[in-house]
Parts: sequence; C-alpha cells; structure tokens
Amino acid sequence: MGAAAGIAGCTGGGGTETESTESGNGNGSGGSTDDTETSGSSSGGSWDSQLEVLHGWAGGDGEAAVTALIEAFEEEHPEMDTNFQAVGASANVNLNATILRRLANNNPMSSFANWPGKNLERYSGALMDLEADVWDAEGFKDTMQARAVELCKFNDQMPAVPIGSHRMNNLFYNTAVFEEAGIDASSLDSVDALLDALEAIDQNTDVTPMAQAMVAPWTNLQLWAQILTSQSGVDAYTNFIEGNPDRAAVVEALEALKTINENYITADASSISFTTAGQKVISGNAATIHQGNWVYGMFRADDSFNYKEQWDWIPFRERKVS
Repeated sequence: MGAAAGIAGCTGGGGTETESTESGNGNGSGGSTDDTETSGSSSGGSWDSQLEVLHGWAGGDGEAAVTALIEAFEEEHPEMDTNFQAVGASANVNLNATILRRLANNNPMSSFANWPGKNLERYSGALMDLEADVWDAEGFKDTMQARAVELCKFNDQMPAVPIGSHRMNNLFYNTAVFEEAGIDASSLDSVDALLDALEAIDQNTDVTPMAQAMVAPWTNLQLWAQILTSQSGVDAYTNFIEGNPDRAAVVEALEALKTINENYITADASSISFTTAGQKVISGNAATIHQGNWVYGMFRADDSFNYKEQWDWIPFRERKVS
C-alpha cells in the first residue's frame, strides 16, 4: 500500500519561468507540450496571490480524479487564483525533473503532488511545516491511518498531507483471454501458479501473457516486490527495505521476475510506459498486467472495457509466514 501526498510547496511563491508543461494523453507519450509561464515573486517567501500546483495526473489513469479535486477546491475557495499544472506521462519522471529544476533555480511552486516518506529527502530545506495549520487544525492525526501519518513526518516537521492511497498488489487481466486459455483466476494463489498460467496463455493463445513497461525501472521493482511478498511474506520485504534482507528470498524473487521478463512480456516492453502497457490489455494484445490500483482509473475511462465483463483483477497472494 502506498500513499500519494500533496506536498507543501516552498519558501517562495514562485518566480517567472517558462516551463515545458506536458498536457499528457494517458498513453505515456506525454501528449502535446505547451510553454506555460508562471508569474509571481520568489523573494522572501511572500505569497503572490496565485496557488500553483504541479501534479502528474495526466490522462485517463488520473485525470478524472484530479479534475474532481480541482473543482472541489475551487468551489471551496472561489476567491483564489489557481494554476494546477499537469506535468504528465512517465509515472512522475517528468514531474520530478520539473520540481527539482524549479527548486534548484530558486523558483518554487506553491505545492506539488508526490510520494511521502523517504522520497522527501530530495526536497530537504524547501518544504513548509503544515503540522499546526493543517494536521492539528483539521484533526487529521486522529482520523488518518497511523502509517500514513508517520510517512508525512520529515525532519521533525509535517510538510505533506495525504490525498489518496494506492493498493499495489493487483494483477489485472483480460477476461476473454483467460477464458480462451482455460484459466480460473481464483486459482492463482502463488507465484508458481501465476507462472503456470502465463505459460498456458503463451501455449494456448496468440496473446502475449503479460504487459510490462520498462521505460523506467519502477515497474520492474514494483513487480519484484510483489513477487517477494507473495513468495516469502511481507516481513521479507520489510527486512529488505530496512537493510536486513534474506538473500535467498531476494534471489528467489529475482529468478521468478527473470522468468517472466524473458518469456512472457511484450517485445516492446523496454520502450513503453505503464499506460501503453495497460492499453495492450484493453485491446486484447496482452492478457495481464501487474500495477497499482491507478490502472483501474484508466480501464474505467474506456467505456468499451467494462469491469467484470471485459476485465477483472485479483490480488497477488501474500504468503503467510508463521
């Protein structure tokens, strides 16, 4: 489970800079680009009367959600001049680069969306503390999940506020392909069972068993983490990220990932984004994809691809270690 956070912006209101802001079209190509000027003063932390927010939700996998967020905010605060900019595609790669460039140029935005936790290290010295004005004022510490609260703490401050959470252990699949291959999704209760299913799809259909995106490394890391958890339990993953890994468990998960990547993914995996990979499941050119629950948003945006009819999902089964 992961938390998406709206991160407080910085010590300035944002200077004038021309940004190449990608509108995005949800397919990972980035869509068209527009040169967008942001106005204001970056001196002394003064507020320039415009709320500028950078986020990565461009296209079908997040566009509807961020549009609802923007509309709700503007309805609640009609007096504010707002500038919500989608720096889309590539799973926040472009967004992260834009944020870091703006901060390095002493031209901070008001706020931006990103991951909390250790990810905040890269923004050290540039974030505001929201503990009193937001967390305490709204009583969020008592109403939000404890782990999410903890992840929003950084350097004895709370510069982030969660605006959503994600489930990561999802295996989405095209129901027609599974039916053609004779696969009962509910029987996929282990990594070995998944590998057997991918082999059955490969042998019994003309469809690529799994869509995968490797234009950025995070998709492989994410899939590996789910394999590790499924094979060896959540403690194996926790031990790994805390620097005390079980070597045998790590290698076993890497071997399974290697088997998938060498035998069951699309030939163009190294050059495509996860949104393009997801489209392959929609079109029936790939049977499955592992992703976070944001893919649900992309599938739902396609009126011809209906939940429980054309597609469904199952969780990666977690091994229970006593």
